[in-house]
Amino acid sequence: MSLFTRRHAEPVQAITAVDLHEKLSSGNKPTLLDVREPVEFRSGHIAGAQMIPLGELKKRLHEVPPEVEVVCL
Repeated sequence: MSLFTRRHAEPVQAITAVDLHEKLSSGNKPTLLDVREPVEFRSGHIAGAQMIPLGELKKRLHEVPPEVEVVCL
């Protein structure tokens, strides 16, 4: 399974900044997963984003809630 394929082998969809803003403003907020390195995350990130560096994602995928929409940043 690719890191960029859903757990059920469905292709990953892109989202625009406008669509993400709308989702974050609604009551149906997705989980935000920031895959940058810690130094990049500390320089600025979206409030509430969970940081898992891309190089660690495969071994830490269990930390991502399985039944919610996830947006990778």
